[in-house]
Amino acid sequence: MKRRISGVYFNEEYDNTEFYKITDENQTGGLIESKEYTPYAGNQSIYFSDKANILKYVIGNGTHIWKVTIPDDADVIMETYLFRTDKIILSQRQLLNDSDIWDEFTY
Repeated sequence: MKRRISGVYFNEEYDNTEFYKITDENQTGGLIESKEYTPYAGNQSIYFSDKANILKYVIGNGTHIWKVTIPDDADVIMETYLFRTDKIILSQRQLLNDSDIWDEFTY
């Protein structure tokens, strides 16, 4: 089930949750905006996930992991295991292999 909320409400609802995005080595940090975003189609959205689910998107999606901040004026679509938005702030880039995201992974 999808749910659409504002960045302000998203930040209030998920105040104590860390979010991440996996990218390739060419991605730069800071504010990233999708110029062709539409809430009704995911192909131009910027995807991200919480720590519990980000590892579902590792294979084939990149070599780096970033911490995510959602601007208050963002439009956020909440999906089952991930979120999508029209704008995102990326910071604290790390190589996936060096990330502490693996510390809680059990296999």
